[in-house]
Amino acid sequence: MALRIVYGAVFLSISCAYSMFLHLILHPIFYFTS
Repeated sequence: MALRIVYGAVFLSISCAYSMFLHLILHPIFYFTS
């Protein structure tokens, strides 16, 4: 049960970091093209 909580926390942190990474990359592209 604790292992599932650890996996959930790791998955949430990775997905959050990935979404912020995509936002940092895509935001200047949208800014320059618009």
